Amino acid sequence: DISRARLLLRSITKANPSNAFGWIASARLEEYDQKPVEARKIIMKGVRHCSTSPDVWIEAARLHDKENAKTIIANAVRKNPRSVKIWVYASYLEDDLELKRLVLREALKHNPQKLKLWKAAIELEEPTEARVLLRRSVECLPGEVELWLALAKLEPYNQAKSVLTKARAANPTDVSIWITAAKLEETQGDYNKVLERISKGIASLLSYQVTLPREKWLAE
Repeated sequence: DISRARLLLRSITKANPSNAFGWIASARLEEYDQKPVEARKIIMKGVRHCSTSPDVWIEAARLHDKENAKTIIANAVRKNPRSVKIWVYASYLEDDLELKRLVLREALKHNPQKLKLWKAAIELEEPTEARVLLRRSVECLPGEVELWLALAKLEPYNQAKSVLTKARAANPTDVSIWITAAKLEETQGDYNKVLERISKGIASLLSYQVTLPREKWLAE
């Protein structure tokens, strides 16, 4: 029953106060028992004992009203500036789109190598600003092909060609970049160049021992 579960969880948090999930489980038990004040009290103890755990901070924010949640997450960010999970939650708490954008841009200052943050920030932007962020993202993460392809999609033809050339240089064994280059020529109605890109792609990839049947190229 709830009383026995409560005693068990208290013994767990007492024996191992650095166990974040013990505090979370204990707080959720009180929430389930319709004791929100006690739940908040417990989870804030958890925050003090497990200040490096993103899950404890996020649970604490969830159990509070939005304004107090924002204060809690602001403290969480100061303690854990490298936590992607906390930054994403901080953005989620904001209702205003521009504030969401500002939160994620700040997150990227601390975590420029985190793909999830780049994608979250880019998704919130209009095409012009998304293009700016994508250009910066491929500088920070040149090995993330999906960022290069997203950038090429937003660029006009000549710039897209340049983007794909840089993408190939950074990722010479990736098939999708060559396929995208062929599709780009297809948008211009130049089918000779489409075949040229496919042929060059096959030859280049073969030099890296990467093979894809010609039929597969044409299907793509």
